[in-house]
Amino acid sequence: MHLLQSGVDLTTIQSWLGHASPNTTHHYVEADLEMKRRALEKCVVPDTPHVPYQPPDEVLALLTSLCRAEGTTIPSSTGGSQLHSP
Repeated sequence: MHLLQSGVDLTTIQSWLGHASPNTTHHYVEADLEMKRRALEKCVVPDTPHVPYQPPDEVLALLTSLCRAEGTTIPSSTGGSQLHSP
């Protein structure tokens, strides 16, 4: 764990320990919260605008038909929901 916390790559640790697979090494090594925090600090947030996904009408029609077939609730665009029975 100390090697990983010091920044040594998991495959290097695997090699030093003589493990045939990184999966074997992974059983003995878990990232702690500090390591996760440092990794997130290295991430770069892209300067792209958030565009919500709008599925095509064909996808919405398919999902609606599946909900009707199952008799489940279909969320409406007004925030309510409709119960469709088969």
